[in-house]
Amino acid sequence: MDDEKVVARFLETGDRAMFGVLVERYQDRVFRLVTSVLGPYSGADAEEVCQEVFLRLYRKIRQFTGQAGFGTWLYRIAYNLAIDWRRRARFRLPHVSVEEIRDLASSSDPLEDVLTKETKDLVALAIEDLPDLY
Repeated sequence: MDDEKVVARFLETGDRAMFGVLVERYQDRVFRLVTSVLGPYSGADAEEVCQEVFLRLYRKIRQFTGQAGFGTWLYRIAYNLAIDWRRRARFRLPHVSVEEIRDLASSSDPLEDVLTKETKDLVALAIEDLPDLY
């Protein structure tokens, strides 16, 4: 059954199994799209964005008009949410784990460790800002 028929059946019957079919078909592709926008090492964030994508799909599926393909419509939702997440991520404070604090405390030269970590973080940010082609 093609996507448009699955959507129509879900809207007619409210059968959650039909929605599950859509999730199963698209979850891997949506995850890859979101990861490509958020960058490498964004697994947890990408999973959270994907959950939001499918929640938004569930709430707004009635707005699907069929003018574009279902996959195209869903990918646009995923892309927009990933871009929004990436914009908001700039304003979040970085998370420092307890292990990192312990490592810094037990180090022979904490200043050098902090500078090395900051350098690694700056390089990682620069890599994420590169165009997707690279």
